[in-house]
Order: sequence, then C-alpha cells, then structure tokens
Amino acid sequence: MDRTSWIRITGTAGVVGAVCWSVKWVAIAVQGYSGGELDVVAFFLGLAGVLVGSCSLTLQLTAGRSRVTTIAGCLVGAVVALLAVPGLSIVSSGLFGDETFLGSEGGLLLLALVVAVIGVTGLMIPGRSRALAS
Repeated sequence: MDRTSWIRITGTAGVVGAVCWSVKWVAIAVQGYSGGELDVVAFFLGLAGVLVGSCSLTLQLTAGRSRVTTIAGCLVGAVVALLAVPGLSIVSSGLFGDETFLGSEGGLLLLALVVAVIGVTGLMIPGRSRALAS
C-alpha cells in the first residue's frame, strides 16, 4: 500500500474520531448533561480515531523521508494527541469552569476540530499530488 492510501485511511479515521466525539456531546446533552454508557463508548472510539488520525499529518509531512522517520513521527504525533486530551481539558476547565459544558468538553471540541481538519486535508491530498505516493 502506498503513502497516499495510508494518508486517506488515517485521514478517514481522524474524521470518524471527530464524529464519534460529536455523538458523545449529543449523548451528554440528551442525558441532561450527565454521563452514561453511550458517551463513554463514543469517547474511546473517538480517541482511537483521533490517535490514528494524527498520523495523517505526519504522513503528509514526512513524504520523501525514511520509513523510520515516518514511523517515529507517527508515534510522536499519537503521543502528542493523547497528551492534548487532558491538557486541553485542564485549560478549558480553567477558562470556563468545571461545572459548565464548555469547561468539561471544550478541550475535546478543539482537538476534534483540529483532527477533523487534518483528516479532511488528508482525504483531499490524493487528487492534488502524486509526490506523496512514495
């Protein structure tokens, strides 16, 4: 499988992760802003999609580099995405307060938007350039 295919796969995973987190927010709102089973499942599915989706950007940035560089970059990207979840949650809770929806979910919202943009960008790449096929 070539690099372009992997960019599309990881980009799709990122978009799916963002959609799963959107389902999480709808589930929380429907449940009266309290937790439940659906939002826990949606969170973990979204997290998996976000972690895989972070590789889409790495694959785009490491075109023409060695496999070792690409793999290391994907691992670093996944770790950064994983650490961004609690980091952005702390920031949003400090800005909006722990008891508000934006305080508890604002960090995930920002991360989901970033990964969705990365994912959509990855899905658009194959039509623009053949240079990534290496």
